Amino acid sequence: MFRGVVFDFDGVIVDSHPVHTRAWKKFLDSVGRTVSEEQLQFVLDGRKRDDILRHFMGELEADQIVEFGRQKEQFFLKEAALVRTIDGLLSFLEDLEYEQLALAVASSGGRSRVHFLLERLDLKKFFQAVVTGDEVEQGKPHPAVFLKAAQQLGIDPPRVDCI
Repeated sequence: MFRGVVFDFDGVIVDSHPVHTRAWKKFLDSVGRTVSEEQLQFVLDGRKRDDILRHFMGELEADQIVEFGRQKEQFFLKEAALVRTIDGLLSFLEDLEYEQLALAVASSGGRSRVHFLLERLDLKKFFQAVVTGDEVEQGKPHPAVFLKAAQQLGIDPPRVDCI
């Protein structure tokens, strides 16, 4: 029997992919990088922001990554009101809560954005742990963020279902 569930965030808890894609496109346009819709699919693979920036802009200094990341987040925040939960999520979370399962979020997204959306959508109350890309070295597809979330729940990873 499972004791806990670790959820991915973007595309699983929140329908944020359209907003992310638009924010990345606007950011890249603002710095003179034109990308196709097909190329933008790279941002939906759950990679960390630093990796996405390097993919589209090449090697960057640490201060450039911080500044470009801040700029991209501003584009995202302008459209954040459009982000909604995935249909059926709330009743599913309530069912899991009723079953007394420990719940966590594991996201390659940045801490401020993930917590902002959890608060705005009144979801934080469901999760005993939230681990973001800021807390692990390797982004997805590496499992580090999921493993850390399971550890924070105090559950061995084989006993946690990742959604």
